[in-house]
Amino acid sequence: MTDSVEAELRAQLRESSRKVREVVDSAKAAHQPGGLRSALREAVQRRETAQHQLDRHLRSHRATPRMGG
Repeated sequence: MTDSVEAELRAQLRESSRKVREVVDSAKAAHQPGGLRSALREAVQRRETAQHQLDRHLRSHRATPRMGG
């Protein structure tokens, strides 16, 4: 089960990174940086949240002693 949680968190992280790239690419294509800061800030915040969730999961998973081991 923890592997599925880790996989889900990694998928969220990949998705957030993809969204950051899309925001930057669309701003470059449109040459309209006006809304770029807020959109990029939101995308980066989502990515950081996903990264923190993954880090927290990995720390708790590694810190939990396994029974029978």
